[in-house]
Amino acid sequence: MLTGLTIIFGFLFLGDLIKEVLNLPIPGNVLGMILLFFSLIIGFVPLKSVEKPSSLLLGVMGIFFVPAGVGIIDQLQTLKRFLVPALLAITLSTLITLIFTGYVFKFFYKKKDGKRE
Repeated sequence: MLTGLTIIFGFLFLGDLIKEVLNLPIPGNVLGMILLFFSLIIGFVPLKSVEKPSSLLLGVMGIFFVPAGVGIIDQLQTLKRFLVPALLAITLSTLITLIFTGYVFKFFYKKKDGKRE
């Protein structure tokens, strides 16, 4: 478990380091997870080593949303003024994401003779 957490947080640190050194517009944690993803794909990091710690982190992920929820409640009066534009932006961005995801899935999920390639 400790090895897996070290690998996960090592990639998080590596992503932050690359972001700062290269001054990239991508958040370091996102860059680190992309690097971890590709490392898993090419076999540099065995899935078995990060499977258990990542399941643990996913299980407690809801805790990380508590501060954001408290911040929203704290700024409720301000948010009421922007409720309609915010709901419109959320709805449109969700629809665009769903449509884009559908096309990407359709592109990669090709059938040949009734079977997936």
